[in-house]
Order: sequence, then structure tokens, then C-alpha cells
Amino acid sequence: MRGLDFYFRLVDSIDRIVRWTAIVACAAIAVVMSLQVFFRYVLNDSLQWSEEVSVWLQAWMVFLGAAVLSREGGHVTVTAGVARMPPNLRALAIMLAKILTLVFLLFLIWYGMQAFGQSFHRVSPSTGLSSKWAKLALPAGGLLMALATIGSVLRDWVAFRLGDHGHFEQQLAEKIEG
Repeated sequence: MRGLDFYFRLVDSIDRIVRWTAIVACAAIAVVMSLQVFFRYVLNDSLQWSEEVSVWLQAWMVFLGAAVLSREGGHVTVTAGVARMPPNLRALAIMLAKILTLVFLLFLIWYGMQAFGQSFHRVSPSTGLSSKWAKLALPAGGLLMALATIGSVLRDWVAFRLGDHGHFEQQLAEKIEG
């Protein structure tokens, strides 16, 4: 259990950083777009870089936000069939869904790293930055979501081994209410 405690503390620390980074990205998008509106409509002189920077920040914000949702179990879930299952089968179905999600996330990380490592990136004439940095959001977000999902599967496994059906009932109730 000591190793699990370390893992959960590590994921908690990473989660705090990810949340603040997503908040900063969202605020930066608001500032950049406000500047663009001001320059375009007040000064009649558009900024060349604002749209591109906003889109890149949005890509990062989406994947960071998805990682936060993964940590909180906030992604959309269809619970109709699972809610009708017997407790042991329900617990296994919930864990299987998370394991399949993890498999998808591992593919996302692999594919994202392939895209990041390719040589087909373009360099922005307005910012001088390579588009590969925007593409890095894909594997980075996938990795953060995978860390959260692994933590959730570990918690589920411990609860399953202890016969704690309340753990799974609580997850299901939160999905139904939320």
C-alpha cells in the first residue's frame, strides 16, 4: 500500500499543476482574443499571430482539461446496463471499461508521439514556432489521462479485493446524478 500512496500523492501533485496550467491557458486565450478584437476594431490593425496562438492554446487546454476530468471521473459514461448488473459483475464491468479506456489512451500516446516525431511540421511565419508543439498536446494529454485512469483502476482493484461494493455503488451514483 505504501507504493500506492506514493503514486496517488504523485498524481495529486500532477493534477494540481495540470489544473492551473489549463486555467492559465484559458485565461491566455481570453487575453489574446481580446487583444485581437481591440487591435482589429479599435486600431484597425489585426494581429498576425493571435488566432494561431489561441488555437494552439485551445488544443493544450482541451487535453489538460480532459486529464482533469479523467481524474475526477467526469467523462460521459453510459450506466444503464451496468446499473442493472449484480454487484460483483458491476464492479468487473466498471474496471473493464477503465482498462479499455487505458488501452485507448496508450494508443493515443503512441499515435501522438508518432505525429510529434514526424518531419511534416510547419513553422509559423507569425510566431516562429513549429506546429509540433501544438501536436505534443495529444500524447501529453493522453499520458496525463492514463496516469489518472491507472490510479482509478488501482483504487477499484483494491476495493474489489476487499469486497467493498459501496465503492462501485458510489461511482455509479455519481455518474447517474452528475
